[in-house]
Amino acid sequence: MLMALEIILTIAAWKKGWKAWALVPLGIPVVVGFFIGLTMGFSAFSNGSAIVAGLMFDLIAVAVLIGMIANPRVKSESPTPVEKTDDSTNTEA
Repeated sequence: MLMALEIILTIAAWKKGWKAWALVPLGIPVVVGFFIGLTMGFSAFSNGSAIVAGLMFDLIAVAVLIGMIANPRVKSESPTPVEKTDDSTNTEA
């Protein structure tokens, strides 16, 4: 259920102008969760603590995606070129 919410929020953030940056909040918890699970699997931690850690990372990812949707990314505009003036009419020297 939470994964479906994350996918919907990622699509919404993508459409708000974040493009590939919208995938970062999904990618980081997956990679970190993999290593946490690997570490907990080799140690004496219980499954309950792994579930709590995974849920924490998922909730952070949902919060970041909601923030991305609330603040759409604005395309940065290139500065307008400065128009060259004709200095031959300038008589000040």
